Amino acid sequence: MVQLTLIGLLVAVSSTAVQATQSWHNSGTEAGWDTFTHEHKGTVEEVTDTVYKGSTALKMTQIYDSSYSGRYHSEAVEYNAYKKGDTGFYGFAFRLQDGWQFDPAQGFNLAQFIADFTDLGCGETYMPSTMI
Repeated sequence: MVQLTLIGLLVAVSSTAVQATQSWHNSGTEAGWDTFTHEHKGTVEEVTDTVYKGSTALKMTQIYDSSYSGRYHSEAVEYNAYKKGDTGFYGFAFRLQDGWQFDPAQGFNLAQFIADFTDLGCGETYMPSTMI
């Protein structure tokens, strides 16, 4: 009787469907993004010579300029990708150039996710919610 009840419970639990919907996807192309930003000497371009999967990738570059004191952003932007209460999963790959300088140690942000807080009445607008 205990074994039969346990099997019935497992069948009931396993028959409960979990739904997930992919809301947005890009496989390394310029098509489909809302906009691109590239500040100072930064670039965003679609390339075919260095890819992870598929035949294209987005290459974001920045060139350091000691006389420049502004921001260094080169980004592909997708507006309204998530909202309060969402759970999302994101993936990307990155590659450092062959001559990358590891010494002395340095810190960089490779990616950031920005959240729109304007509807919360807290006085904030768009702010980073995750920085990688």
